[in-house]
Amino acid sequence: MELVQTAVLSLAIIGLAASTGFAASSVAKGKKLFSDTKLGTNGMSCSSCHPDGKGLEKAGLHGRQEWTNPGSTWLNLEDTNNVCIMMALKGKNILPHGFLSLDLSLIISLLFVGAMLAFIGTLLSFLREILVAVKAMRTRRP
Repeated sequence: MELVQTAVLSLAIIGLAASTGFAASSVAKGKKLFSDTKLGTNGMSCSSCHPDGKGLEKAGLHGRQEWTNPGSTWLNLEDTNNVCIMMALKGKNILPHGFLSLDLSLIISLLFVGAMLAFIGTLLSFLREILVAVKAMRTRRP
């Protein structure tokens, strides 16, 4: 029985390590795709229209039901990405649920997380400034 438990635990650890490695690899590939001018035929990339992910901050919002781009409104991020590739980059669509599409969608989703973290950082800096000002006002009182 102990041997079976050890085997199951070992497989779980291997699976977790593999999935973590896969996710890191997928993020790296997504970043590369986002800047890849070979997705289209006009020398542009996703980052040409969205430098540093500008305009895509809400694209990865959890629970989002539809996405809009100049082509129309879509029910999934993968189709939205493909329309941008075909219209803006003059490229061919990529398989919607293939690895390239998933890598690109992952990096766009992470842009939302980054935007939220930046907002929280700005908010904390603002609150810190308020606290410093309040403290300074208190020390000036006679």
